[in-house]
Amino acid sequence: MKKQPNLLDIPEINLDFVIDEINKNIFDEKIWIGEKMWKVAEVTYSYTSKNKKTGNDLKINGKKINLNFTLFCEIGGLNLDDFDNITDDEKIIKILQARDNLEKKIFDKMRLISIFKKNIKNLNLNGTDKLKAEIIYDSLNEKNDLLEYCLYGMKYELEKAGIKPYFSKMEEIETDLNLRRIDKKVFGGQVVDNPTEINLSYNNLVDFFVKNKEKLTKQEQESFKIFIKKIASLPGCKKLKITQKPKNRLSKYNNLTVKDIHYIPIFNEFTKMLGLGHKAVQNSEAGSISDGPNTIEFPTSKEFKTMKVPRILSLNSHEIEAHSVNDENNKKILGNIRGAKSTEKEEGLAILMENLLKYGDGILKVYKNTGKKIIDLEKCDIPDSIVKTLIGEICNDEELLEYFKLKSKMGGLKISPKEAFLRAKRSNKSGVQHKDTSYARGFIKVVKSLNKSIKSGKGINFEDLFLGKFGIKDLEKAKKIKEAEEIQTILPQFNSERILYIMETGDTSESNFLKDFQKKFPFINLGNMLAESITSETNEKILEIIGELKKT
Repeated sequence: MKKQPNLLDIPEINLDFVIDEINKNIFDEKIWIGEKMWKVAEVTYSYTSKNKKTGNDLKINGKKINLNFTLFCEIGGLNLDDFDNITDDEKIIKILQARDNLEKKIFDKMRLISIFKKNIKNLNLNGTDKLKAEIIYDSLNEKNDLLEYCLYGMKYELEKAGIKPYFSKMEEIETDLNLRRIDKKVFGGQVVDNPTEINLSYNNLVDFFVKNKEKLTKQEQESFKIFIKKIASLPGCKKLKITQKPKNRLSKYNNLTVKDIHYIPIFNEFTKMLGLGHKAVQNSEAGSISDGPNTIEFPTSKEFKTMKVPRILSLNSHEIEAHSVNDENNKKILGNIRGAKSTEKEEGLAILMENLLKYGDGILKVYKNTGKKIIDLEKCDIPDSIVKTLIGEICNDEELLEYFKLKSKMGGLKISPKEAFLRAKRSNKSGVQHKDTSYARGFIKVVKSLNKSIKSGKGINFEDLFLGKFGIKDLEKAKKIKEAEEIQTILPQFNSERILYIMETGDTSESNFLKDFQKKFPFINLGNMLAESITSETNEKILEIIGELKKT
């Protein structure tokens, strides 16, 4: 076992040394990522109710269980291969051992975080070192909160795994209070307390119901209306007029489907064109698509055997042109260290990239004071994760599961209703997890920050959103670091936009694409970088990808 550093005993520590140790011991891919501990910080959990080796249901005392695969197996080391052949008592012992392993790893990380924070506090810094230290300190605080959040939720994860730990009513109340405290601090807390989010949820749900209600029986439609009425009855719900969505530029390609043996290489071509070292890989243990510092993981389950062209193009904009580009730039500024609230900004940016691809300049409006084009939030697709979180807040568990079943029948879920339910309830018993609200809340914050910059000509511009995995409040600091240290960062190439342009017009001219792009999105000023990225070689690759996408 690797000996952990005792930095407090090392004289004359400087910031570079501390950053190096944090990179190696907290965020490094061989330790943090290798142990899948990043999934605790990202609250990215997958569940299983089956033995993947035999296909049999996982049971304890004759009852089917829902095992948190991420926490107990990936991190805790639980091996399910012989689960069918051992007694219930032996199953419980193995799960508890995995819990102990997980908790030890968490406590080790928390101890190291405490040491690193003390060292940073003791440093006398100025200039860019001071800016870096401020970003790092806030990030360490956030990671500590997330590790603590996982610990508080472990008893609920044990219950889902078929083990009823001793839990007094007072302990349960205290645990719920602590979960809510951290949840509010890290993710923003209850949707039901935010009138803006209530109205967005109401409008999104009504819009979705109107477009998809014919997929339900009359009785099911009435059942779904109950959820709409519950939100409508909340204080602060104004039931605003629903804004008409612009034309979806991708929908005409829904008939084009690509098999996984072809779409995985396509994603790898996208990363190569950007000069990234990231690899698109398939992972049989993954429950959803996720990005890491070196990989983009795709599940191998049935629903991922094929993928429609619109989703491929959207995922490139979301996962590669947003997340992977920011991963690469982050390494140049702060190594593997991600800033506090980085998930919020990252997901908000990625969703903005998807909206720009899907609707083009249809989501823009003219700001009358200056005549400049800004983003019209009401015309954008806002993640429905905020809707399901609100439903989870105001409904009981049975109602929440019923909501997911109806939503699935209407085509509104990419995963099963059960998986959606477990994701919403992860680490919680009496409430729901609010990490998923980061997508909608981050998107709203990104759009508002960008619009403010467009209107005033000051503040965070579009290019700044790609400085790395930093929260919005840290982008100014990251920009100062980049400029002072003359760090060369990369920017997205909008390859999905290029593909869509060629498929729509048949025009392969690089200059014509650039003119069209700048006319559509005048606030995206990437200088010469976008023009320089469009070479005969990349154009040839784009045409090859289009050829693959058109194969059915």
